[in-house]
Amino acid sequence: MRPSKRWRRHAEVYRFFAEGRGLDFSEEAAQAAYAFESQGVRSDLTRNGYAVGKHWANVQVDEWRQDIGTYLKWSELLEDAELEPVRWWVQDQCVKHLREKVAT
Repeated sequence: MRPSKRWRRHAEVYRFFAEGRGLDFSEEAAQAAYAFESQGVRSDLTRNGYAVGKHWANVQVDEWRQDIGTYLKWSELLEDAELEPVRWWVQDQCVKHLREKVAT
């Protein structure tokens, strides 16, 4: 199953959060992660860089959301040089968070 263009864009984020861990970022790994995300097709994803990266990206967003309003501001994240490769994604997370706050 070939990953969609949208998924491939997010794969950049998954790679960002999992790089340096000696994980598999092959095309086969991308297809397996996409199959799991889109259709629930199970396979061994323990060494799959995309699956591990998605997990850590989700953990990071949860931590940011907990910290926003206490001692962290979205503007600080948007200005963080380390996050430059995934700035577009951080902006998306910021917008989602603000929309959720307005809706409640």
